[in-house]
Amino acid sequence: MKILAIVIAAAVLVGTSAGARAEDVVAYQADGDADAGAAGARVEALDEAFGKAVAQALSDLIDPDVRKQSKSVLDRELLGHARLWITKFTVTKEAVTDDRKQLSVSVRVDRDKVRVRLGELNIAIRAAGDAPAPNAPPAQTVTVLLRVATPDGVHATYGLGAEKEVAGLAALSGALRRANFVLKRAPGSGPAAKPDGELPLDDDLAEALAAEAKADVVAIAGVTVGAPVPLRGVDASGVLITAHVRLVDRKTHKAIGQGAVVTASRGTDPGVVGYAIDRAVLAATADVLPQPAEKLAQAQAFSGDDKPIGEPGIVLVRLARSTPLAA
Repeated sequence: MKILAIVIAAAVLVGTSAGARAEDVVAYQADGDADAGAAGARVEALDEAFGKAVAQALSDLIDPDVRKQSKSVLDRELLGHARLWITKFTVTKEAVTDDRKQLSVSVRVDRDKVRVRLGELNIAIRAAGDAPAPNAPPAQTVTVLLRVATPDGVHATYGLGAEKEVAGLAALSGALRRANFVLKRAPGSGPAAKPDGELPLDDDLAEALAAEAKADVVAIAGVTVGAPVPLRGVDASGVLITAHVRLVDRKTHKAIGQGAVVTASRGTDPGVVGYAIDRAVLAATADVLPQPAEKLAQAQAFSGDDKPIGEPGIVLVRLARSTPLAA
């Protein structure tokens, strides 16, 4: 009985640990191609896309100098086993061009698993909240309140009927992480997301949900997916997609920024529409996130003979460096 109790306790601890693990699954877009005549052309093209997606994840997790020093190990242990770090993928485009099988793939990479493997290899990882870009603002916590309204229904990350995976969530979360925000899970409380309107929530209700999630900032995002319509001159249907993103500081009650994008998907396949939603959300977010200040490099001083070459009929005048431009 004691042995059985120990086994049960261990199982409970393992289950609790797995449930408590912070989920860091980020979607990356990658391309792959292979010889169309090969027997496993599609698999080979997918493997190339998976490797490129994992390489993008490593760029987010490891500093450039460390990646350069550990390139051989990363190629062998991470990129060489790229499928181990993939949780889900969607082929958004597939074609054969010039005897090459070409794929565009939306790849979800489990960066928590990648971190664990990097730790086992003793490869330094950026600390949580570190910004990949220089001059980034201090890390803040943020919760994402996203609603996607489609002809088939409404999907949201918050409120009654909240869903764990919503189209555009991985793309928006990845953009916020790259801007040095730390993600907080959206609360499952509150009313169900409304299907109409550019944004699903007003600032007051959004701030209340952000306070419940203990987040400094709230990202409010609304995506509307239209019904399929025939495309003129093309034997296919398209879907109009509108995305609005608003970032609000909960403590100051001020908007950090707001952006909107209207785009379309060529085709009605769920993977194609999902990829278009990711593109729309990222484009709208680009107008919202504060951009880091760029520091200009110091101009190099000129050294050498600066004596001008004389030309007949031309008078040259040498001015002191301190001469005002207006003069």
